[in-house]
Amino acid sequence: MKDPTLLSIKAFAKYTGAKQSTLRFYDEIGLLSPSERGEENNYRYYRPSQSMTLSFINVLIELGVPLADIKEMSDGRTVFAKIEM
Repeated sequence: MKDPTLLSIKAFAKYTGAKQSTLRFYDEIGLLSPSERGEENNYRYYRPSQSMTLSFINVLIELGVPLADIKEMSDGRTVFAKIEM
């Protein structure tokens, strides 16, 4: 890991209040993938800014949106979309 701002899955889980198992599941289904993987250990590393994406996912879940629909909506998109004027 070269970037000192990256958080391990354990640290990211603590930072966001999410369970590590939830983060692993979201990675497996392609909903929220880590920013990087460790070259030697294959550990998951997240950027603090990814907490915004996780919060967005959690809001949609609370609204009753199925994970499959959230994934479909989020494919190729980010929480910070450019607004054209």
